[in-house]
Amino acid sequence: MLRRTARYTEDLHDVWAYIARDNLLAADLVIQQIEARVTPLATYPELGEQQPQFGDEVRRITIGSYLLYYEYHPDVVTVLRVLHAARRIEDLGTQ
Repeated sequence: MLRRTARYTEDLHDVWAYIARDNLLAADLVIQQIEARVTPLATYPELGEQQPQFGDEVRRITIGSYLLYYEYHPDVVTVLRVLHAARRIEDLGTQ
């Protein structure tokens, strides 16, 4: 099962809004690219690189200039955040 957090949904909106200021088509394309990488996680949850600094179950995949963080448990993959790679990330801020 694949679950998306409210924080992830907010991040997606923020990404879209930032890019859309200059180019609506590019904003739509980036969101499509991100979501296209999220869907396979339900079937292949071990695709991402482990991120032990955020917890034993947290993994990350890179999508262009963005980093997607998710938790992998046996029955569910929870998509936590999508953040620009240039950001300094010390805490995923999911609590």
